[in-house]
Amino acid sequence: MGRIAHGGAAVTESRGRAVVYMSDPTHLYKFVAEHPWRTTQGRSPGPLDEGVLHVARLDSDGLGTWLPLVHGRTGLTTRDGFADQADVLLRAREAADAVGATELRGPGTPAVHPVSGRVYLPEASADGGRVLSWTEGASDPGATLFSWQEFATAGGTTSGQERGAVFASPGGVHCGEDGRLWIRTDVVRLGDPSGNSRELVGNSALLCADPESGEVRRFLTGPPGCGIAGTAASPDQRTLFVTVQGPGSAAPGLGEPTAEDPRALSNWPGFDPAGRPRSAVVVVRKDDGGIIGT
Repeated sequence: MGRIAHGGAAVTESRGRAVVYMSDPTHLYKFVAEHPWRTTQGRSPGPLDEGVLHVARLDSDGLGTWLPLVHGRTGLTTRDGFADQADVLLRAREAADAVGATELRGPGTPAVHPVSGRVYLPEASADGGRVLSWTEGASDPGATLFSWQEFATAGGTTSGQERGAVFASPGGVHCGEDGRLWIRTDVVRLGDPSGNSRELVGNSALLCADPESGEVRRFLTGPPGCGIAGTAASPDQRTLFVTVQGPGSAAPGLGEPTAEDPRALSNWPGFDPAGRPRSAVVVVRKDDGGIIGT
């Protein structure tokens, strides 16, 4: 599946074969397994041992191509400096550049819609951040062609309408069983609207988006210095689990903790005068027992 600095993965299937969407700091990848996973699980080779690694090229007309990283193809020959297929996979990021893949800025953890099969990918550093989405050709995750668009961009605009919660630096997305999209953001640095050079720093947040209408709403904001690192929901969507990582960590414009004062930025979640901030998992439920985010 390639040696890359993995930024997250999402798994679906194509005609029984596992398909894994992945990212590293600069590219979007897709691995398509060779054999159906049901007939190879528990055996050798296993479901993910054989297959083809692809990298994405996003064209300006809204179309895209999955470029196979296969030794012998243009850009990946011995003459191009790649000795064999193992060399291509071990140098996957270089191979991606060699075949002309699109260079992204900070792509994060992707997610697959459970009904439509549409795939979503956050990009943290594209002019403040955006969430891309795409549909595979013939709705087949194993296809080599796809169509893409910007689902949401920094500042709250979406492909559906000009409304939503202001956000920046999206680092991950999660699709619940009901299809709603949860967007995690990291600590963000925002320009000062007054025009002077001072920076405004926003806390990490979790947002909920409706893929049908394109509406994005802020669901919660984390403590200073943290990152909202993970999100998962119970099958009935009535309990949401949110991972809060590194509260009280150093943040530009906010300061940094010291050995003498580890609580300089935050003392979450215990707020113990003699304690220190700690990472934690937050469990969210509605008072009326209803579905979270509605």
